[in-house]
Order: sequence, then structure tokens, then C-alpha cells
Amino acid sequence: MESTFALVIPPTGQEPTSTGLSQILSLVRSSDSVAIKSEGTRVLVNVIKSLWSSNVVTGTTTSPVPSPPNNPDNDHLEETQGKRKEAIRIVLEPDYVLALASLVGRSGKYPILVNEGVVALSLLSTHKDGGKPKLTLCKTWSWC
Repeated sequence: MESTFALVIPPTGQEPTSTGLSQILSLVRSSDSVAIKSEGTRVLVNVIKSLWSSNVVTGTTTSPVPSPPNNPDNDHLEETQGKRKEAIRIVLEPDYVLALASLVGRSGKYPILVNEGVVALSLLSTHKDGGKPKLTLCKTWSWC
């Protein structure tokens, strides 16, 4: 999970365009190679699957005994949940959603890629802000 945060969340004081994920998105946008576009977008798919993994979402632990209120593990869990929320906010941006939709659209002869894109889009749609059309997408798509 920490590697997902490092890829998505910009370091303190740095621009959001300095993250690994934003650089991958720039590569996907600028490349003419379908293979580079697909593999770059698959990184985004794996980020989304990691962020939506059940053990982080529920905050469950392997211990059946609840931890005391001032336990350092609670602080770590709160920090992880905060980073998770920040990373989710970032991947809900229209540019990332459009990259996933493009993966589904261009991968007709590769059902596994279509499936991965649909799974990632479905996971995004489960978030409270994941189903609302964004203004920038509505400028791109005439049906909004």
C-alpha cells in the first residue's frame, strides 16, 4: 500500500505533476504506441485495485481483540486512511477516468484489458464522487 501512496501522492511541497502516476499518464497521452498506452493504463488499474482492497477499506486487523484507544497502531491506521483518501481523490480526476475509458475503448480484441478497465471504472463508481460527471469531461463529451 505504501508504494501505491508513493506513486500517487506528491511529496510535500511538490507539484502534483511530479508524481510517478502523473508522469505515466503523460507518457500514455503522448505515446502513439498502443502497447505503451495499455501498459501505462494498467498501472492505474493496479493503483485503483490497491486503493479499494478490502483490508484497508474496512480497517480490519488480524487480532480478534480490539486495540486500546491510544495504541500506536490506531495512529498508523488513521494515517493510512488519510493517505488512502488523498490518493482516491487524485485518481478520481477526469484525466485518469478518461485514460481508463480509453483503455476499454481501444482494447476490443484483448478481453483481459477490457475487463481490467471495466473493473477499475466500476471500483471508481462506488465512491461517492465517482459517478458525478466532471466539467472537463463534459467539455470533451457532448452528451453531458
